[in-house]
Amino acid sequence: MDIKKETKNLKILIVDDDQLSRRALKIILKKLGHCDTASGGLSALDLFRRAHFAQQPYNLLTLDYMMPGLHGPGLLLKIRGIEERVGIPEQKQVKVLMVTVQSDKDSVLKSASAGCHDYIIKPFNHETVFNRVKKLGIQTSQAELRMKERDPDEKELNEIFIKELGKRINRMQESMESSNFENIQNLAHQIHGTGSTYGFSEASYIGAEIEAAAKSGDLSSIKNGIKTLVTLFNGYKV
Repeated sequence: MDIKKETKNLKILIVDDDQLSRRALKIILKKLGHCDTASGGLSALDLFRRAHFAQQPYNLLTLDYMMPGLHGPGLLLKIRGIEERVGIPEQKQVKVLMVTVQSDKDSVLKSASAGCHDYIIKPFNHETVFNRVKKLGIQTSQAELRMKERDPDEKELNEIFIKELGKRINRMQESMESSNFENIQNLAHQIHGTGSTYGFSEASYIGAEIEAAAKSGDLSSIKNGIKTLVTLFNGYKV
């Protein structure tokens, strides 16, 4: 299929363990074509295989870099392996955008080695995403005309973010009691990655601080960070 000419038939797979990131990307990318979503590597591989068996392969794939179990680069290596085994030439393989807060050299190299074409750095917006998609040779002109239209789904995202923030704070507090630093790190990473996208930059900053503290096992900083998040959360609710 000629992606440049048949944008309306574009098939897109969005893979992210964070519900809010999946929703935000779907709101943006559904203007380009049909979007499926997956919350992890195994479900993404299943959808990818089924699409090939049905002879309706995905044209565009967005992958979160950091996911529990199977990170974006690892998942992409498996996807490229499937394409090679079924004999898909490189020029017809799925276009891939890595969605990440990781912009360091090592992360970029790992993604490129796995077969990634470009990156979307969190936080993102419509313009950022469309610019990356255009670089892949996919036309976005019609979608850009609708880019400034208010999507009904978009109105609910702020409310959803606040509700999810409360749940994540509770889960971090539970994880702190059992000193489960890995879980705290994952939850803080999600807050860091999605906060600014929805206009909650302070929550995003504190999420990044808690993520760094969890990596080093700094319980005191984690406690202080969670207290700050609780204060922000109460303010957001008002």
